[in-house]
Amino acid sequence: MLVGLDERFTRLGTSAASWPLTLPENPGDREIVRFADVVGSCKTNNLVLGRNDKKIMGLAEDMSISINYYAGGVIYNAANSDWRLL
Repeated sequence: MLVGLDERFTRLGTSAASWPLTLPENPGDREIVRFADVVGSCKTNNLVLGRNDKKIMGLAEDMSISINYYAGGVIYNAANSDWRLL
């Protein structure tokens, strides 16, 4: 069990266009952002995680997710200024 987490959840509807989801500008250590493609159209209309000047998986670039019905999240590691997939 993880203790002391700040968590957010977003349901995505990407049926009309790509969905930009900008990650928090000043996340706390171990902050979690979860998301789910409830429409099943991420393969056509990608979810784009905006990194907001932080790294995602060690890369200084936004991340595109293109898997229908994808449900997942990212957790922030303050020591590395990095978001990691859960």
